[in-house]
Amino acid sequence: MLLPVGGDFSPYLDLYGRYVRDPSSVPEDWRLNFELFSHHPTGSSLSYLVENAIKAYEKWGHFIADLDPLGLMTRTEHPDLKMALNALSGHLDAKVRNPLQPSDPEISVRGMLALFEQIYAGPLALEFDHVSDAQERDWLRSSISNLALAETGEAMRRRILETIVGVDEFESFFRVRFPTKKRFGSEGCEAFLVFAEELVQVAASSKVDELIMGGMHRGRLCMLATVMGKPLREIIAEVKGYAQPGVVPYHIGDVPYHLGFADTRTIDGYDIRLSISPHPSHLSVIAPIVMGRARAKRDLFAGLEVQREAMPVIFHTDAAFSGQGVIAELFQLGQLEGYNVGGCVHFVINNNIGFTTTPSEGRSGYYCTDIGKMVGVPIIHVNGNHPEAVAKAAQLAVHWRQRFGKDILVELVCFRRHGHNELDEPRFTQPGMYEAVDRTPALRKSYVEYLQDKVSDANELDQELGAKYREQYTESYASIAASNTNRPAWLEGLWQGIKPAQAAELIAPLKTGFDAARLRELGEKISTTPTEIAANAKVAKFYNSRLRTLEEGHGINWATAEALAFATLLDDGHSVRLSGQDLVRGTFTQRHWEVHDPTSGERYLPLGHIGKSGAFVAINSPLSEFAVLGFEYGHSLVNPNNLTVWEAQFGDFCNGAQIVIDQFIVAGEAKWLRMSGLVMLLPHGLEGQGPEHSSCRPERWLQMCVDGNIIVVNCSTPANFFHVLRRQLVADYRKPMVVITPKSLLRNQECVSSIEEFTGDTNFRAVIDDQVLDKSKVDRVILCSGKIYYDLHKRQKDSGIVSALVRLEQLYPLPSDSIAEVLLGYPNAEFIWCQEEARNQGVWAFISERFATDIQPKLKDRRGLGYVGRKPCPAPAGGSFERHGEELAMIIDQAFGGKT
Repeated sequence: MLLPVGGDFSPYLDLYGRYVRDPSSVPEDWRLNFELFSHHPTGSSLSYLVENAIKAYEKWGHFIADLDPLGLMTRTEHPDLKMALNALSGHLDAKVRNPLQPSDPEISVRGMLALFEQIYAGPLALEFDHVSDAQERDWLRSSISNLALAETGEAMRRRILETIVGVDEFESFFRVRFPTKKRFGSEGCEAFLVFAEELVQVAASSKVDELIMGGMHRGRLCMLATVMGKPLREIIAEVKGYAQPGVVPYHIGDVPYHLGFADTRTIDGYDIRLSISPHPSHLSVIAPIVMGRARAKRDLFAGLEVQREAMPVIFHTDAAFSGQGVIAELFQLGQLEGYNVGGCVHFVINNNIGFTTTPSEGRSGYYCTDIGKMVGVPIIHVNGNHPEAVAKAAQLAVHWRQRFGKDILVELVCFRRHGHNELDEPRFTQPGMYEAVDRTPALRKSYVEYLQDKVSDANELDQELGAKYREQYTESYASIAASNTNRPAWLEGLWQGIKPAQAAELIAPLKTGFDAARLRELGEKISTTPTEIAANAKVAKFYNSRLRTLEEGHGINWATAEALAFATLLDDGHSVRLSGQDLVRGTFTQRHWEVHDPTSGERYLPLGHIGKSGAFVAINSPLSEFAVLGFEYGHSLVNPNNLTVWEAQFGDFCNGAQIVIDQFIVAGEAKWLRMSGLVMLLPHGLEGQGPEHSSCRPERWLQMCVDGNIIVVNCSTPANFFHVLRRQLVADYRKPMVVITPKSLLRNQECVSSIEEFTGDTNFRAVIDDQVLDKSKVDRVILCSGKIYYDLHKRQKDSGIVSALVRLEQLYPLPSDSIAEVLLGYPNAEFIWCQEEARNQGVWAFISERFATDIQPKLKDRRGLGYVGRKPCPAPAGGSFERHGEELAMIIDQAFGGKT
């Protein structure tokens, strides 16, 4: 058997290694082949061996790289790399072509291997074999070679030293002044700030206009001071616990290491905007929010005459990065058209422990960054005890992102000097690790020693910088009484004119009607397609039916009202962005926003051709709730003049994003003074379709309502839906809004509106009273919300009692005064609440409490509120359609069954 000429030599390297060590150890035919190929040491056989060794270093060199700052890890040489190196053991002094230095055409094999050891197995290592694009791999190969072999200049060394000294003095100051405060300091990962500072420097030199960042607790305070430029006295005052200013009554604030900040730095005459988002203790939730903010900036900048660019940067920790599923969701969004941000730099601080959980307990992969491989993200590993390598990692990360517009991952392998936080004792659970930590010098000390023969005045510079920083910290501490703690950075720039609002403002009527003539014109545009687009017959019928209802002025259904709302906002100059699973067609085939020509494959988006300056974007999102809702929330934070909408495929699917809801959507304004006008459309209705397709869990939303933090509506008419969508941008406040949207009502012939309900001085109606001629004769007033109104209305005329149906369209803030005023008009009626949900779900718990405290005292005779609905249940609904029908009939019977 002959060895392949010009082919892959790697399968035979093991045999060849045996041959080199002992020719008699391989079969006779293989010995003859190896003798033939090894006859001339500089011939083709040696070239094969060198090439395979280089490939092995590129692919497996990171396994033997110098990535252990504590000296506790055992380097595991990959078998393929070991085999490739063994195969060359007999040719170390032979000369080969030097591909790295054309000016030096020949180099010994020994020298060549030393170079590749430096490139791929030093303190800066690169994983890129999983990158599928050949051009990208070539670029990475060239870039890592140049960076690893380049000598660090004195100017950069001085900058690195200044950063490290600033970090060390910052942490020392806080450790002495606040020994009992949690601060999640950067001791052990000081090089994180070297990376952050170099990232800012390289981004500025690359003409990036803005860095949009988000991260974790670790090193947050130090980063705010040393990289972001937040005034030291503000940070000190916040750590000390000075009272937060009363910006608005509902502002509760947050701990110092959760807070965000934004400012502009000038680097070599170039202004770069730096912002870092506030975050909760559930660290990874900030990642999709940062990406959404970056996308909104990208959309905003696209409309400017002068090109601008924003780069997202997300800082993670190892345990959260490898353990939280939202990270996998986020990487899947990276290159999708509707979510592309031009690449994100992901930086992972690998503490080699998650609180007390070891890597073997916290992940299955070899590296905490392995999840990035699934979408071909290049991964840089760097030793936190080598700050110059860390600075080079920042350079490579920014240059990759600018060159290819894709994500990149950087892992800083480091440790925590004081455990999870300053009050924790890590030696309880990791005594061996912390013996190594105790004998590892601080980065400042080790780097100054390293610089002794490289920067002539390293010791003097260290002392001068230390004195400068200590003076700054002392002066800042003395002036904290004048600080503005938790300084709000809101209602500036695009947000000027937006006002804080509480419940009272959210209840006040607001004119949202539209000009009748213009509405008809827009209606025609969204109901017709160009002649060259041949729509599916059913879709064409859908569009014709929509156009007919608009021309006739009655029978306007839910989907048409929705399209009209967006069309009018676009016509007013706003942009509208919507995303969700199967959103464009509609989960219930109710929209057909985009028309597909079955023959040509051409697509046409009628709403995309509306508007003076705004853009309409409709996205079929991937099967993700957590990352996508976080992304859309982040998008909504940037421009209050645009509307961002997320739709759950079924309302209860929002529970897959509960962390975003709890930590940001309902509490972001109270904690961090960040407003959002995000709209969440949550299909809801018990229709015998099983527990997972029935409820958007209104009880959970209502439980979280306070101080006007969000709006919750359950519209029963298309016109009301139209108005409440328009109100989101017409109002001078911005609040997240939950819309409990229907399913069966999308095709209910009774659930329609006339065109007069959309035009003129019309507005959203928070309460809809019944049209009763003589209210004194009414025996029972049935209060309800949403879909069940139509079930009740169908039975109302045939019931044995005189009744009235009162619809609550806005559940929060609850229009208590309006409800009381309506009920006062029925002097002889009893009041009941009727819902299709179980008693422990739906609106009952909320409305019964509010009725007793806010409505009943306004009623002259103090009448109470009865309940009609399903009995308590652990799930929203059952799976039997027949049983569902029986239960609904019982509810309707009871609602009209006499006195309760």
